[in-house]
Amino acid sequence: MKKQEVIPRKETGPAAIGKGEPVVVRIHPPQLKALDAWIAQQELPFSSRPEAIRRLVEIGLTAKTNLKQPSAALANRAKELAIKAVEGIIDPSVPIYQMPVQYAVLTCVGSDSMFPLSSP
Repeated sequence: MKKQEVIPRKETGPAAIGKGEPVVVRIHPPQLKALDAWIAQQELPFSSRPEAIRRLVEIGLTAKTNLKQPSAALANRAKELAIKAVEGIIDPSVPIYQMPVQYAVLTCVGSDSMFPLSSP
């Protein structure tokens, strides 16, 4: 019997750019429209949506966020509003000496000492 020759298979698909982990993401039509619009606005449009998504992820991860702490006046105002809200919730039939406990329960103040999750 004659020996059979093995014909090597040709590789299909685009050449690998790099070794990375594939991530599958489901994108809804409004997001796809926004993505396509962003791609069209670029000076050099990307050849594919995945390339555009990689670029957007890179931009998002390198962007500096400008998170500021609220001013002292704003923090004090928030505290005043919280106190008024808690006072509206407190049970008026509770004796006056138990009011601090009510405040603590409603605001979770001191919850570690009142309701320990683990024994010391």
